[in-house]
Amino acid sequence: MGKGPYFAIFRPFHLASVEAPLTVAKMLCDGYETLVSGKPTTEVIASTKKAHAKGERFDGIGGFSARGVTDRVEDAKSDNLVPIGLLQGATARRDIPIDTLITYDDVDLDQNQTIYMLRMKQDQLGLS
Repeated sequence: MGKGPYFAIFRPFHLASVEAPLTVAKMLCDGYETLVSGKPTTEVIASTKKAHAKGERFDGIGGFSARGVTDRVEDAKSDNLVPIGLLQGATARRDIPIDTLITYDDVDLDQNQTIYMLRMKQDQLGLS
């Protein structure tokens, strides 16, 4: 392992079912905030996993339609890119090739979803 006294332990995974409750407990018990960066710095935007024909619907996160790709918030906003969380149930407005970053102009989003309404509110408040 080396001489020490400091070591780095690499974990190529997250234990969300363990880490999330521990984070909440730290906040509630100790008033300790974790991972607070002020404003968001990255956005998880959607990229096609396969070619989509005009009128084709997208499935959700973890599906066969699209994958999430990280980008800087400023770049995602200026390029009009769709966050992957909004893509479920969206319909392609045009043919979209494989490995294409999806813009708001490319799809009709399901505006009745709660996540869509919350995202629009977040954008209106300047929180993204």
